[in-house]
This record gives sequence, structure tokens and C-alpha cells, in this order.
Amino acid sequence: MSDIVDKLEKTTKLALKSKSVEEGISHLADAFALLVKEQYEIDKKKQILDLKSAAEKKRDNRNSDTSCKNVAKLDFFSEYLEQILKNIGQGILFINRDGVITSYNERAKEILKKGNVLNKKFWNHFSDDFFGFSLSDSLKYGLNYNTNFLNLKTLKEVEISTKYLASPEKNYEGLLIMLKDITEVETLKKEKYREQTTSQIGKIVTTVIHEIKNPLGAIRGYASLLNKDLEENEALREKVEYILEASKSLERIVDSILQYTRPLQLKKSPCDLCKILKEVTRSIKIDTSFTKKVKVSLHFSLDKFICGVDKDLIKLAFFNILINAYQSMEEGTISVYLIRRNDGCLISFSDTGYGMSEKQIEHIFSPFFTTKEEGNGLGLSETKKIIQTHGGSIDVTSKLGIGSTFTIYLPG
Repeated sequence: MSDIVDKLEKTTKLALKSKSVEEGISHLADAFALLVKEQYEIDKKKQILDLKSAAEKKRDNRNSDTSCKNVAKLDFFSEYLEQILKNIGQGILFINRDGVITSYNERAKEILKKGNVLNKKFWNHFSDDFFGFSLSDSLKYGLNYNTNFLNLKTLKEVEISTKYLASPEKNYEGLLIMLKDITEVETLKKEKYREQTTSQIGKIVTTVIHEIKNPLGAIRGYASLLNKDLEENEALREKVEYILEASKSLERIVDSILQYTRPLQLKKSPCDLCKILKEVTRSIKIDTSFTKKVKVSLHFSLDKFICGVDKDLIKLAFFNILINAYQSMEEGTISVYLIRRNDGCLISFSDTGYGMSEKQIEHIFSPFFTTKEEGNGLGLSETKKIIQTHGGSIDVTSKLGIGSTFTIYLPG
């Protein structure tokens, strides 16, 4: 037994010295296998000791003393492994061959958003294919898997690797499941890909727009001259004015696209976000082009919140969201909240408008995507660009017929 304990000690030390999480998990899995095997040996020895005759009791007691010391040492390593399980960065589950969850660390609980399922049947709380493979088949045939799955309840993307552990006598065996939350990593990958794609498109668009602006300027110039020459011919002059209006409209779109593709240069200064929100709300309220049937209510958790931002750009971002909310309803309420966080603040804009479908939500921040008859679809994509340049984030939730909520996070 001391040999097993020494091996267990060596394995746990290797786990702590591992250069990667995967290597550490592999060593821990080996430690589990040793622990399971030794537990079986201990149970067997206990049965033998119980059957010893009274005449041999003293001798057996001496052996028992040695055995007890090893058992105590084994218990120490069992607790040692348990503490590693509790503090490890990955989620760990061990499910024995009867389907009972015998190990379930805090990280697994966080990833799966399930309460205490320790020492309970797996199938009482999860479906057999919850992890993307059949657990019953894995336990029956000793199968291992490496896969990813999306937890629809928490929307977390999880990387899964499993290792089937078995003792020679098959009494102690089961499946060790390791869970790694890769949601943030995958999100960063997608954001990086979008940034690279946007950058490439931006370079192409800038080149094309410059090529368009030159002939467009010439069209406007000659149309203006023609308009002056046709002062006495009202019918022809009216047609020329259509050309001028169309060229102006095209130029506005071209300028908007050019502005969008340019990287933002922030001019940060300490600003009171509460004050900025009040200013933006006030400017919309006094604008006669906006209906008075839509009310705006402000809810701040504090009187002022000072944050280093580019005031003009942040005002534009807030303004774009409020305009979008106004245009999504004929009457109702827009509720604006500002809540302090330890690392910054959250600002949310909730309306009681028409709401959006899942498809609309998916494309709401895409350039040129719009559900309005008038508009170029650059407002919200510009807002996202401003917020991200400030190191923040913006998300949206919506339900058709109920309304939408845009939530902005800005670092303090």
C-alpha cells in the first residue's frame, strides 16, 4: 500500500508542476485511478482483518497500525485531491458505472448552472446525451470523447474531454468528465475575425468611394451650371434639380460610409455620464420632429458618474440608441438606467416598442441593415464602433410586441 501512496504523492506533485491545464488534468486522472484502485484494496484488506482469529489479533493489530498510518496518509491525499478539484480552473465530474456523480467541483457547478447533484444519479438531472454523446454507452463500453457543446440554458460554449477510469476488478470504475468554458475565447476569436474582415472591407470601400466622389463631384458641378443656363426653361430646369438632389443624396451616403470605415480618434476627458444622458434626452424632447406621445424616464443609481470618454462621440452613441427607440414606437416609454459597477458602469435603454425578431437582432449592428424605410443602417453600427473603441461593449435583447433593451458597458 505504501507503494501506491508514494505513486499517488508523485502523481499529485506532477499535476501541480504541469505546464498546461491539459497535462495537469491527465495527471489528476491518473491520481483518480490510483485512488480508486487503492480504495478497493483497502476494503478487501478490511474484510480479511475482520475474519482473523482472536489468536492472531495482536500480530494483526501491529499490521493494522501500519495499515492505519497508510490509510491516514491516503485520506490526506484524498483530501488533497479534493482541494485541487475545488480550485481547479476546469469543471470536473466523476460518474461511476452506476451513473452516480461522485465528484462535482465548484467550477462544474458554475458552468452547468446546476445545484448540488453530488452522489445523485446523472440521469435524474441531465439527459443521457446532455454533453453531446451517450453517457450510458460511454459507461457501458468505456468510451472517451473530445468535443464541444453549447449549453442552451446558459449560452456557454464548453469544451469537453473525458477519460474512462477502471480498476482491474471492475469494482471501481467510471467516467471522468472535464469541462472548460471557452465562451469568452470563442467570442474574442469571432470579434477578431470581424475586425480583420471589417479592416479589409474598409480599405476596399475607401478606395472605391474616392473613385466615386470624383465623377460625382463633376456631375454636381455640371448640373449646377446647367441649372443656371436653364432659368427660362422651367420644365428642363426641374429635371436638372432632380439630378442635383440625387447627387447630393449619393454624396451624403458616400460621406457616411467613408466616415464609418475610418478608425476613431478618441479625445478623452473626465465627463459626467449622468449629465450627458440628461443633455441628450433634453435635446430629443425639444425636437418637434419627435412625437410627444413617447416619454423618457431616467433612473440613475447615483447623482453623477465621472468617466474618461470622448464626450461628442459618446453623446452621438446615446443619441443613436434613443432615436432608434423613438422610431420603434408610436407611443410608450423609454427607460434609461445607469448603474455603477466596480469596474465601470452599465447603461441600459429599454423601450416598449414593436420589438425585434431573432434574425433582426442578429444583424442589428451590421452596417446598412435597417428595418426603416428611411435610413442607411449606419446609426447602430456606428454606436457599437464608438462603444468598443472606448473599451466597452453593447448588447441587445428584444421580444416582438414587447420592446427592446440595449445595454452598454463602459469601463470606469
